[in-house]
Amino acid sequence: MNAFTFTTDAKTFTAAVAWTAKHLPTRPHIPVIAGLLISQHDGITTLAAFDYDTSATTTLNTDGSGNGQALVSGRLLAELAKTFPDKPVTVTVDTTARITCGSLKLTLPLMTVEDYPTLPATPPTVGEIDADRFADLITRVGLAADTTGASSIQALRGIHLAFTADTVEALGTDRYRAARGHTDWTGKVDSEVTALVPAAVLIDTAKTLHGAGQATVGCDNHLFSITAGGRTVTSRLMADPFPVQMRTAFGGRGEQPVTMWAADLSAALKRADLVRADKKAAVVLHITGDGLTVTAKGQEIAAETGEHIDCAYFGDPITVRVNPIYLADALHGLASKRAELSISHPHRPINVTSPDDPQLTYQHTVVPIRNLSA
Repeated sequence: MNAFTFTTDAKTFTAAVAWTAKHLPTRPHIPVIAGLLISQHDGITTLAAFDYDTSATTTLNTDGSGNGQALVSGRLLAELAKTFPDKPVTVTVDTTARITCGSLKLTLPLMTVEDYPTLPATPPTVGEIDADRFADLITRVGLAADTTGASSIQALRGIHLAFTADTVEALGTDRYRAARGHTDWTGKVDSEVTALVPAAVLIDTAKTLHGAGQATVGCDNHLFSITAGGRTVTSRLMADPFPVQMRTAFGGRGEQPVTMWAADLSAALKRADLVRADKKAAVVLHITGDGLTVTAKGQEIAAETGEHIDCAYFGDPITVRVNPIYLADALHGLASKRAELSISHPHRPINVTSPDDPQLTYQHTVVPIRNLSA
């Protein structure tokens, strides 16, 4: 380690530390990866976190001198930075890390930087895309991915990405629902490149992409990366095979779809969820040419809801039982005022699309509930 120093404003420093520290492991298996790595080389200051699977690096706008690296407790620094006054922050590193901000003076001990693992190199670029558009795609598809670890199938905890020269496609599923979306981008590949990225990493990263301008996506056989707004996240790819047959499992629009205002159905599903007996109980949708009725019953409390919603439907009457949260998530993912539900059979998946999306850039499928009380 060589001595170095840099100065920046408190808001920039606090935001950079908070974003980087958020990627630190909560229960590090070795103490050194609980550290936040501060580096300065040729006038460029960076902060980094790495847990061997995921890395996060952010570049700071600073006025500094000297070159070197230092490792400090990441969570401690993040908590302290929240309390900094709105004054310039100066960090000086030699045998310790000394931080001044106005009248505030702090001294932090250094961890052994030589024991810190080498940060992964960014994989080759596969394309570029507006950061907001990529964030929107991941957020919507992520609604169907297993982010809680409930499934024993590791691959369902990932989002499957497919990159071509013209489009990027994302697919997520937890077996009971699935979402698929695609959008245009500027690809840098000659043939399709696929990657299975941990859903939790992608969704968390998407939350910080809004307003970041252009995003650069990298990928090889082992690593995925996204860089935007001076921040880079890399993630090790998941090895388990993803059920790629899901890419052709979406039925599109049926011959007799049910069309309604998405907000009306979402509100009815929310009320039905509050009433239903438990989280495994179904909510009943009864659909006729006269409208759609949403019904739920409670067992422990004397409550029942039955709500009529206007819709356009010209098929035979049909009744289907659903998990209201799953269907509400599907409607939310549409990001559209109108929704279409294609229901061919009470026990077959419900395909949720928008009549305002003629290219079917987003589809969400929900599996009905069988043999459970409404």
